Amino acid sequence: MEKNENIRCTVDQCRFNMQSEPFCGLDCIRVGTHESDPSDPRCVDCNSFEKRSDGIA
Repeated sequence: MEKNENIRCTVDQCRFNMQSEPFCGLDCIRVGTHESDPSDPRCVDCNSFEKRSDGIA
């Protein structure tokens, strides 16, 4: 997996996070929301997230 310098990510628990640098390894991500009318950045989610299963972070 190579880092995508266009997608910054600090979620170490995601399997696509590069760990050594704050970038994502995906070519693109899916962005979604858990709110019916999002009004704050905390209402928006990376729907490409997958829990890291290798025990790291």
